[in-house]
Amino acid sequence: MNRLIQWSGIFVFLLLFTNPRIVSAKVYPTDFFRWPVEHKVRLSGTFGELRPNHFHGGLDIKSKSGSAGDKLLAAGEGYVYRISVHESGYGHALYIMHPNGYVTVYGHMKKFNKALSEYVKSKQYEAESFRQNLFPPKDLFPVSRGDLIGYMGNTGSSGGAHLHFEIREAKTEAQLNPLLFGLNVGDHLPPSLRQLKVYNFASDNSMLGSSVFQLKKVGNSYAIEGDTLLLKGDMLGLALKAYDKQDNSRHLNGIYALEMKVGGELVHSFSMDKIDIASTRYINAHLDYKEQIEKKSYFNRCFRLPGNKLDIYKGGKGNGVIANSKRALKVEFLVKDINGNISKLSFWVKRAPVQKSLSKKALAYDYYLYHNQANLIVEDDCQIYFPEGTLYQDEMMHLSLSGNKEKGIYSKTLHLGKYTEPLHKYINIALRWEGPETKREKAFIGACDARGRITHCGGEWKDSFLMASVRDFGQYAIYIDEQAPTIKPIVMRSDMRKYSKIKFSIKDNLRTARNVEGLTYRCEIDGNWVLMEYDKKYNLIYHRFDGSLKKGKHNL
Repeated sequence: MNRLIQWSGIFVFLLLFTNPRIVSAKVYPTDFFRWPVEHKVRLSGTFGELRPNHFHGGLDIKSKSGSAGDKLLAAGEGYVYRISVHESGYGHALYIMHPNGYVTVYGHMKKFNKALSEYVKSKQYEAESFRQNLFPPKDLFPVSRGDLIGYMGNTGSSGGAHLHFEIREAKTEAQLNPLLFGLNVGDHLPPSLRQLKVYNFASDNSMLGSSVFQLKKVGNSYAIEGDTLLLKGDMLGLALKAYDKQDNSRHLNGIYALEMKVGGELVHSFSMDKIDIASTRYINAHLDYKEQIEKKSYFNRCFRLPGNKLDIYKGGKGNGVIANSKRALKVEFLVKDINGNISKLSFWVKRAPVQKSLSKKALAYDYYLYHNQANLIVEDDCQIYFPEGTLYQDEMMHLSLSGNKEKGIYSKTLHLGKYTEPLHKYINIALRWEGPETKREKAFIGACDARGRITHCGGEWKDSFLMASVRDFGQYAIYIDEQAPTIKPIVMRSDMRKYSKIKFSIKDNLRTARNVEGLTYRCEIDGNWVLMEYDKKYNLIYHRFDGSLKKGKHNL
């Protein structure tokens, strides 16, 4: 028998409507920072750009030649206050504290300058670890504006040689749009408006359906075919796919600001001035998550879901949802880049015959989950806990358990919700063990995607249940990991006198979730730990000979 235990709670929404202008209200210093490269700046990513599970928190500056190695310079005077080395994320990254209350961040670096590199290496050997998160004394590495700090690279979660450059508030660590600080980039092109998505809602907020319309350019503005949309539900929501381009660049980057008016009245607007890092995952409430997951298509949702706590919105009447009206209403979009180039879209909406209700099949669900309180589901073979704030809106969720007839599965298989619906927080799931005692030691909860690939989500035992924290709806079961990782020599000979480094490939048969530790490794020469740098993109570890190893035979 299904049991749903709910925690009651009161969630208060406070909407602070500010001046509806889409320009930044705060004045930032425009003469302190310089570009951190010597060559002409071209951007492959802009601030606030829509990315999977986060807004892009800085600018991606292209290399001069398309390869790593360009000199990187301090954007302003200050001191190095943090150095990070990691195989993913920002890779080799540097943080400089400035006397005006801001921090600049330099990510995906190939290497640091000589003094910084020697300092980091000494700390790696001291801790016997490649990964480092260091906070040097403030007087150890002072920098002046334009000082060499390192070289552009492709480390961490980077798809090509570039510099990820940020400006943050020192007190809050909020990410700020660097283009507000007087750093100019050639841009005389207005944003490009591509598609409009229309969502039809019933009076109870249930979705009646959605449609995507292509946009066409007419003179200096955009339009839809026929200029009028028929409102098929009691309410209408809109989302816009739009990009921005800079001069002499093919990259489709994110837009800076958007306004939507209905009947001449502002109902929704946002601008990409500032992003709170702790809130960046709310992007999944801002964009159309299903489009992003299934098609890698990015729509800016122009109505607010009740659980969306982003503070990028600049005012407007209501939450952006358009109520059905007896008269035709004019809808206007204004999309702007930070240089003041503007694109417009306008059309009309009017009433069509309203679909009164959904079919029973469409309304069928197993549990109703509330976005503003915690939810606990208890079944005989599984338990699931949703913390308060996990959902962006109330969900009618499907749940089922199927038998473990497939080889290698040691529990019922949990089919939980739709993978096209986002979760903001981790949820806890527990599955009952249905295998022999001898195999429990290597058991884990795995997520199985539509292609049959398994992701290791970890697991802790509590009596006969294995528990794990996951952050996606989908299919879960208990699996066994009995296959060891592999290590393969790439550059390794019995005589290494002609080589500058040794290199190995390390792989595992299972992917790991973001909150689960992946492969770990250790390398010793003659019983002493040696630094093996880790390139996660290519599953490589390598050691560069630095002259400290004496000539002769050694044991690796």
